[in-house]
Amino acid sequence: MREITWVAPDLAKPGCEPGFAAVLELARREAADRRVHLKIRTARWPIWAAGWPLHRKCWSLREARVLRSLRAAGLDAVEPRIAGAQIARGEGRAFLATRLLRGPDLERAVLQREAPSTWAASIGAALAALHGAGFVHRDAYLRNLVLEGRALVWIDAHRGGRPRFAPWLSPRGFAYDLACLELDLLAIAEDAERRFFWEAYLADAPFPPPRPRLQRLVAAARARLVRRFLSRRAAVQVAQAARIGLGIDSLLQRWARG
Repeated sequence: MREITWVAPDLAKPGCEPGFAAVLELARREAADRRVHLKIRTARWPIWAAGWPLHRKCWSLREARVLRSLRAAGLDAVEPRIAGAQIARGEGRAFLATRLLRGPDLERAVLQREAPSTWAASIGAALAALHGAGFVHRDAYLRNLVLEGRALVWIDAHRGGRPRFAPWLSPRGFAYDLACLELDLLAIAEDAERRFFWEAYLADAPFPPPRPRLQRLVAAARARLVRRFLSRRAAVQVAQAARIGLGIDSLLQRWARG
């Protein structure tokens, strides 16, 4: 058994033994006091992963490091407080506690008509800032942007990071982020709001290809996502559309047309 633990300085309290059980208990106490948001996962691990000092598939440590990188680049991202992973032969546990955000996620705010009138342009600016800093989120749906006052804060970034090669051509690069957001926008946004999103994004986007080629790249990424229509995420988008009176056939047509 190997224990992997990463502790942020603000929760590294005197007398706290730096072991998995100790830091997990600390995170639970902070969550009970409504100071942090705590996520815990259990998963089966490959037998050969046991004993590695830092397994690359440890989502909690990866997400903590991605969030720290985003914040270091000056982006609005939730602050990681404490994370840990425990890997045994064939199984493992991991957790991540982040600063508790009081605002709603943008998906909920839009559906409940609580989002500011400039929400679509704000998303475009936030995504352009993310890409301008050289990062992709890779799960850039409205539910992963939280309203905190006037700011939009990125959360759930465990798939994110810097593209491995050309960000516009990478299968999960800049165009992939745009496709993720477009699926949500097509489900719940008006045409004018989608236009505001694109105008804000392109105003600050890092060296995008010509508009026709960019549209083809995004459409191809969106088509790959739509092919996974039976996924849980697609079911959420169907429910989103139904709340504004858009049936599944109409939604599929909007997705296909873009």
